[in-house]
Amino acid sequence: MFRHLLALAALVCATAAQAQTVPYTFPNVVNPDGVQRGSQPVFPLNLTTPIADGSGTVTTAGTSQQVFAANNARLLLICQNPIGAPGPLYVNLGAAASATGSSIELAAGGTMTLVGVGTPTSSVTVTSGTAGHRFVCKQR
Repeated sequence: MFRHLLALAALVCATAAQAQTVPYTFPNVVNPDGVQRGSQPVFPLNLTTPIADGSGTVTTAGTSQQVFAANNARLLLICQNPIGAPGPLYVNLGAAASATGSSIELAAGGTMTLVGVGTPTSSVTVTSGTAGHRFVCKQR
C-alpha cells in the first residue's frame, strides 16, 4: 500500500501543474513500522516549481557521475533505468555510485521514486558497467 501511496503522490506532482500549492492528506496511514497513524498530512505540493531533468548517459563505464547536487528543497526524485538498457544502473544518494557498494541497483525497466518530506536532499550519483548507458532522473 505504501508503494501505491508514493505512486499516487508522484502522479499528483507530475499532472496537477495548474494549481500553485495542493495540501492533501492520506486517510488511515500505516507507517512502515506497521503502526496505523490515522489521517496524516503528507506535504504541500508546490506545483509551480518546474521538474528538473538530469537525464543523460553514463560517460565512463564503472565511474560514478553526479546527476544532481544536494538540494534541501527536493520533494520528488525519480530515477529510471530504461527498458532495453544494457545492464543494471546503480544509483546512490550522498556518495559515489558503485556496483559493489551500497548503491541502489535498478534492473532494466526499473524505477526508483522518492516523494514527500522524507525525500533525501543529498547529491544523486549514477554509474553503469557500460559507457553510453542511458538513464532518466528528474527532481522537484
